[in-house]
Amino acid sequence: MWTASGQSLTGTTAGLAVDAICANPLPGYEIVELAATETPNQTARTQACPSGKTPLSGGVAGFNSAVVTSSHPEAVSGVYRWAAGVREASRPNAISSLTVVCANLT
Repeated sequence: MWTASGQSLTGTTAGLAVDAICANPLPGYEIVELAATETPNQTARTQACPSGKTPLSGGVAGFNSAVVTSSHPEAVSGVYRWAAGVREASRPNAISSLTVVCANLT
């Protein structure tokens, strides 16, 4: 299931589109989640898949009035993982959670 919400920061109408691509699960399909945590604004949170698995997709949730500033796959020293950041304009910290979808691709 995909869920999305948005808010215009300028008070005007904002458009939002949500799409889901569905398929039978791949071998080793697993969802790995980092629990909601408060971190300083713009602190990147990252999550790698368990050994032998590759990230297929991921996402981040910002809580309260936090705004998602990034959500993307990345490779660091040959390790593929999902990275994301949020910020809350009215506070020095923001609360976010992170999810990555993993599977065996070999």
